[in-house]
Amino acid sequence: MRTIPIKIQFIDKSVQFDLVKAQNSTDHWFRHLEVQNIITEFIDRQFLYTDPDWTNATSVLDLGCGHGFYLNQLAQKFNEKKYLGVDIDQKAIEYAQNNAEKNVKFCCQDLYHLNLNEKFDVCFAKLLVQHLKKPQAFLEKMSEQLNENGVVYLIDGHDDFKRFFPQLPSITSIYQRLGEKYKQIGANRKLIYDIPLLASNCGFDIECENIVAGSSGRNFSHETLYEMLLINCIIIQQTFGVDVDLAQVQTELHSWYQHPQKFGGIGLHFLKLRKTRKLH
Repeated sequence: MRTIPIKIQFIDKSVQFDLVKAQNSTDHWFRHLEVQNIITEFIDRQFLYTDPDWTNATSVLDLGCGHGFYLNQLAQKFNEKKYLGVDIDQKAIEYAQNNAEKNVKFCCQDLYHLNLNEKFDVCFAKLLVQHLKKPQAFLEKMSEQLNENGVVYLIDGHDDFKRFFPQLPSITSIYQRLGEKYKQIGANRKLIYDIPLLASNCGFDIECENIVAGSSGRNFSHETLYEMLLINCIIIQQTFGVDVDLAQVQTELHSWYQHPQKFGGIGLHFLKLRKTRKLH
């Protein structure tokens, strides 16, 4: 496949990374997680950082923590709490353990069969729900790991708020085909919509639900969105086998970036659940 080698100037205006030439898919994945955290932090600032349940919490559990980037970021900002990250990917957990902040621990377990020796004030699942094949079993395990009156923060994507000007038809098509791939493997990119009903059957009350739009130039930079979209297309091709014409993707992104009135929007779905009942 023909590609156009490009370099993207990052947020700090000093670090550059050649996405297309990178030979190791791990490089793409790591940078994807870093950029994802930058782009989605606006919803944390809006709904999490000032929430009394968050500020008063002393113990935090992150399910589906991956390589630990998000949990370490939280630990740096709120270093008075203790954190535990759990993921089924052994290599990701090894990386996380080797790069953990002093108040963060990680362990490798199946999220549907959690067996932890402690309970937590707060449980996170960020951009995980869309990957779940057994959401009710997952919610039941979260309930078991929470203290009484503990809370769950779920953050997932909201594809209907993806908007671009000028339009990016190739990228829009890639995300649509990704949605079909999800269905084929038994996952659902819109599963977050079903969580409130499922959660009520698992001992939770819905305390807060918000669908929020974020836009480049306001919540994050145009450069960061450019980078995220390109990395996503590469990962979608590598991981899910979706046919991606990277040359066309890059051409569209370049034209978008050069437009003086460019706009890029994403959507995030935020749910806060409170454990109010024990499971029987």
